[in-house]
Amino acid sequence: MKTKSTHRLLALALALFMVISLMPASIWDVTAEGTGTTVTHVLDASADLTAFAAGDKADGETEVVKDYFTIHYTAKTKVDSSKKTFSDGYSATQRLNFQSSNCFIGFTTQGPASVKIWWVVGDAGREFVIKDSNGQQIDATAVNGAKNDLAISELSVPSAGAYTLELATKSNYLFKMEVTETVEADGSGSEETTEAPGETTTEAPGETTTEAPGE
Repeated sequence: MKTKSTHRLLALALALFMVISLMPASIWDVTAEGTGTTVTHVLDASADLTAFAAGDKADGETEVVKDYFTIHYTAKTKVDSSKKTFSDGYSATQRLNFQSSNCFIGFTTQGPASVKIWWVVGDAGREFVIKDSNGQQIDATAVNGAKNDLAISELSVPSAGAYTLELATKSNYLFKMEVTETVEADGSGSEETTEAPGETTTEAPGETTTEAPGE
């Protein structure tokens, strides 16, 4: 009797093994969520750029910063001294002075990303926009500030791709830019939710530092 029981158990075990071996491997695949690494790319005009005057760069000249940001200059663009302290405590001594709508910053994300900029309004109503590789506007600041108002704006891009930070109309002053995204182990971007578009905080008008006209 023991021998027959043993044979039956062995037969059942063999049958079970055969059934399992015929199942598609995909049903055993497990995808771990939340395993991505959050990466923040920072462009700080005070720390990362060398000062230069208008005319030092040629129209269309580019500079790659930290292997991530590509600044497209014009002959009017300059990096000059400007001391500012923003509402979050960030202090700067230098700015990227766009001077032309043909000056912009390119960057590429591996997935959805938040974009945060510290900037000063060049004149009343001026804003920044983000465009995709097709030139379509993806997001925009909504400060509606007066000349020389300090602003911290939070924008976002919806998916992996190449984008540009550009002037909406005429010149503004950029002090710092951060792009934050979550990169998965295989190099692809995550599908995590990013900051809501158009969230913006500004300094109170009484806390702004007045720039000399035309700077």
